[in-house]
Amino acid sequence: MTSSFRDRDPANGSTSTSADLPPNSPPNYDPVAAKYDCAHGTRRNQIRFARIEAPLLKATVGCQRVLEIGVGTGRLLSQVSASTRVGMDVSAEMLTIARESHPQLYLVRANGESLPFASHSFDAIIAGKGVFRYLNLTRALAECRRVLRPRGQLAFHQYSATTWSLRTLINPRADKRWRHLHVENPAELERALVRAGFVLKTVRLFRSIRFYPYAIEIPRRFAGRWWSHISIVAINTHRSPNRSSRYIEHQNPEQQPTESGQ
Repeated sequence: MTSSFRDRDPANGSTSTSADLPPNSPPNYDPVAAKYDCAHGTRRNQIRFARIEAPLLKATVGCQRVLEIGVGTGRLLSQVSASTRVGMDVSAEMLTIARESHPQLYLVRANGESLPFASHSFDAIIAGKGVFRYLNLTRALAECRRVLRPRGQLAFHQYSATTWSLRTLINPRADKRWRHLHVENPAELERALVRAGFVLKTVRLFRSIRFYPYAIEIPRRFAGRWWSHISIVAINTHRSPNRSSRYIEHQNPEQQPTESGQ
């Protein structure tokens, strides 16, 4: 990698990366950083996202170097067992909380459209809680592919733009404010990944519910607009991007590549 991760950590007193934040940057999370885990870390959310993010964590098994884009307070990355765990975020306050809670993590203030790392630096990249909704997807995927080693895995979560429910039937404009940031159809992400040079490995759809286990998996053939979360894992082919990349696995998490680190 181009330099030690701690050297690039502005909260340790060094300067931040030179990359500008993307034009569609997320809302300012600095004012809510101190209360973020308290507000979002309820038992219900912990159980719900343990199911939804299981494919992301599984993609890191056996990896030595893992990057999380949008690390926030470090909740997800701290569950990864890699020897080198690097988290990046645009929020300085979120990074401060992450450092205090998880001092073993390497933390960087940067954006996902201009990753401050050398090519082929990581075995896996994860991104939870719909982080890619704040990024230009084409540029972000190109950067992920660049810093992933050949056959490295990218695993991320996104929210559905529209989920059928009693509330949306009564009020079709519910949640319209943020709808443009989310995913209308899983095929949007699948096509973008294939164009970027990835091979799709798993695509899993989930719906949030109000009772235990708080999230259930929705089979693709019945998905319609009943799903509210999508977790995708894709493999870096390390070939020129094209539209003919093969779809290795679809909703079959039991199959795993035999290559070490996968």
